[in-house]
Amino acid sequence: MSATQYVILPTFGSGGIDELCKHIDDAAPSWALLRIQTGSGASTRERIVTVATQGVNTSAGETEKLVSLTSHIFEMLGDADVKLQVQRGQDLTEKLLGASDLEKVEEGCCEESSRVHYVTKAVESKESADSALTSVCADLSSHNWALLEPTDLALYKAGCGGLDELKEWLPADKVLFGILRFSFPREDCAPPIVKHMFIHWIGQNVSVIRRGQWNSKLENAVSVIRKTCDFAFRKTAYVLEDLALEDLVAELARVTCAASSDTRQLSAAWYLEGLQTSRQDCLEGGSFSRVDSGHTCETLARERIFLPESAKRAISKIRDGDCHWRWIHLKVAEGKVPSSGGA
Repeated sequence: MSATQYVILPTFGSGGIDELCKHIDDAAPSWALLRIQTGSGASTRERIVTVATQGVNTSAGETEKLVSLTSHIFEMLGDADVKLQVQRGQDLTEKLLGASDLEKVEEGCCEESSRVHYVTKAVESKESADSALTSVCADLSSHNWALLEPTDLALYKAGCGGLDELKEWLPADKVLFGILRFSFPREDCAPPIVKHMFIHWIGQNVSVIRRGQWNSKLENAVSVIRKTCDFAFRKTAYVLEDLALEDLVAELARVTCAASSDTRQLSAAWYLEGLQTSRQDCLEGGSFSRVDSGHTCETLARERIFLPESAKRAISKIRDGDCHWRWIHLKVAEGKVPSSGGA
């Protein structure tokens, strides 16, 4: 019989602290690794931050065990420019802004810095619109959305963070054309249900003249994207509220009548499940498989902490800055982990 162990449950994200904080449950301890930018101009630097959230329900008797656990998890996360400990997720931004170890960190750096980082990488990689669209339209690739400029239909931005990440890149003063992939994973190694949506974004602050000029490219954009993949429906949006996930999935279900073999109906929750699986698959190397079935683990013997392979890869990639993910959030659960030895 195997003993009770600590099993790491990872979540990945591509936004900043604001996005990370949404995943922090203040009722329980958790940990995070975050890559941010500090300074400005020529003095801009990327920094690694590790975070321990104590949780408001941690009793005095549990504090000593938590200190030891935090020490070992910080060891797994690796060296950091700044190590922070907070009680609640909402304290994190203020604590980071007050960290004396960092150069000036601008208010809102969490979201804006990651945007600057992404723009720079997109320009430096010189990724073409064709290759981005091909990636989005491939069922099992990491990229799941792309946006095109209205003038020459060049690539504006592409990412693998799903609808929420796409919406972060919709400025009020531009018209953009895009494609979003919906992926709904199925059991028993069956391929996912995959559908696409064409997006026509018309920002509220676009001038009448610009709107006319840019909207004239609509059918060209439709033709360019359809050369790579077909889409289930088109959506015109003027404000972010026009792209509510629940409404889009409901429309997708209406026009496709898609369902899995077990008659599960398309839903926002199912889409988010697929998005998390896609994030993990990206870190696993691109194959479509559930990370929580048959993954390998790394053990810290002193505390018997089992770290999934997906978490190890995420930590490495975030530290190296060679993927879209900007943070990884770790929770622990007590569970039985089979030993690799005999009976």
